[in-house]
Amino acid sequence: MTVLGKQDLEKLRDFTNEETIQKWLGLEKRLSVTSKKITIANTGLVNSGKSSLFNALLDSFDKRRFPEGAVRTTTRGDREKFTNSIDILDTPGIDAKDGADDAVAFKVLMEADLIVAVHNIHLGMLNRSEYEWLSHIAKHMKKDEIKKRVIFVCTWIDQSERQTGYESALKTTKEQVFEAFGTEIPFWEVSAKRYFTGHEKNRSALINASKIPQFKAFLLERASEIQSGISKQRYAEFLKLCKEIHQKLRNQQNMLQKSKTQKISEIENDHSFEFEAWNAALTHFDNLRDTVWDELREISYESGMAQFVDKIDCMK
Repeated sequence: MTVLGKQDLEKLRDFTNEETIQKWLGLEKRLSVTSKKITIANTGLVNSGKSSLFNALLDSFDKRRFPEGAVRTTTRGDREKFTNSIDILDTPGIDAKDGADDAVAFKVLMEADLIVAVHNIHLGMLNRSEYEWLSHIAKHMKKDEIKKRVIFVCTWIDQSERQTGYESALKTTKEQVFEAFGTEIPFWEVSAKRYFTGHEKNRSALINASKIPQFKAFLLERASEIQSGISKQRYAEFLKLCKEIHQKLRNQQNMLQKSKTQKISEIENDHSFEFEAWNAALTHFDNLRDTVWDELREISYESGMAQFVDKIDCMK
């Protein structure tokens, strides 16, 4: 992959947008990795439980590897080793009220080979900002890419599954996810709290009910599938991005050409009277000049100075 310099990126930013730049930089980073090491990133609202989910995957029982809380705890993306060939990345929580944080979350997400979208099902179905965020992610992928790279996880089922309306909220959420991505993706329901409580109290039934072990096994299997063809997948993304940039630049070129043509037309219309007057004056002058040359030629012949006719024609 060609690495773009700072000036090249600034030029590209002028004619595309910031998201295109972040996609390019994310791919640059992933393609710079010579091994088959991959990154799994999470994404979701601040209180979705994504940090707790990743802590559970890491078996962080004594000390949480990723900070947890109801407020924003990650501002730029925290990376931890999952296996020797897999890193997991805890991204900033999305928030429709703060575009800057969403931009950082998107930037970090572009470095990931596998994306785990997390939703707190205790809050009900997806809210508008979550739905728009998932649609935003989907917009930058093809459907086959979405099926390979995105997994959806509902957290906090321990707080919700016995409540009235849980099944309805779950059904609606599944429908929303399908609509947002335009295709079916893996859909999980887990509880990090049950997982930690089960280990604390040594209760295997609680651990199993958390679905964390099953999800971890699924995640590792999906990561293994991605690793087997990671180079091909990354370069396919790179080719797709190059085509997108080329089309955007072509659109910009067409738009500028159209604007130029329109501007010339406006100038011509605004000054049509002046143009017509000048053209009339020029035509009149050309006619007078031709008349003068013709008279000079006649005088030259009549006065016996035909040798000057050629010179007159040359001057004309």
